[in-house]
Amino acid sequence: MIIKTLSHELFDTNCYKLGVYDDNVNGLINSTAFISIIGSKEFREYYLEDNTWHWFKKDHPNVLNLEFDDVTEDIVWNGYNFLVMNEEQAKKCIEFIEKTKGRIFMYIVWQEFLAVAL
Repeated sequence: MIIKTLSHELFDTNCYKLGVYDDNVNGLINSTAFISIIGSKEFREYYLEDNTWHWFKKDHPNVLNLEFDDVTEDIVWNGYNFLVMNEEQAKKCIEFIEKTKGRIFMYIVWQEFLAVAL
């Protein structure tokens, strides 16, 4: 198994160049999987000026979309709730990686703590 961590731009560019979208991603189930991790809605509203969204909008067996923040514990900052990766998300991620047979392309919006969490 090969895991490639990409920037948001490269993740989207690779999906675009490969012609991989919601309507055909299942065709890659035996060779490629995708993990997209972006911050929670409140985190994105507070910190990001661009629209950071998951490339794949629907659930698929070879796509895992997660939303949590680059924090070490749940906190409230300036009225915004920032969320740490929870146990359920960690289990989902481990199970997803373990069942994947081919390569995994992963996008993480903030990489310091999130990459360590994974």
